[in-house]
Amino acid sequence: MFTLDEKFWSKVNKTETCWIWIGGKSSKGYGRLRIGSKFFSPHRIVMKCVDSSIDVCHKCDNPSCVNPDHLFIGTRKDNMQDASKKGRLTREKLYANKKERSKVQWARYYKKHRKKLLEKRKLKRNLGFV
Repeated sequence: MFTLDEKFWSKVNKTETCWIWIGGKSSKGYGRLRIGSKFFSPHRIVMKCVDSSIDVCHKCDNPSCVNPDHLFIGTRKDNMQDASKKGRLTREKLYANKKERSKVQWARYYKKHRKKLLEKRKLKRNLGFV
């Protein structure tokens, strides 16, 4: 049986620069390590960061890197500013606040389906539901 330490380091390929996580990965390329029935992010483990309100940011912009020299602790704002400076933000990622993002998504949906929504509202009004 492997210890957690042995299990962790057996899934890391140390190169001259990045230490690449070669175990399981998320769809965005971040490492995933299963411990019991839960999954953890290896870059957070290596920084001993258990507080989910704090981000572990990559200086190297490689999501599978677990080299502590390439990582820094920051807030969500720090992470977004770092990504923005490096030109890595898409328009959707600028809306870090989920509430704001949902407003934007609703506005896009409404714009795309406006005619159908207005017809449904008119029908409901005519039938006395509104």
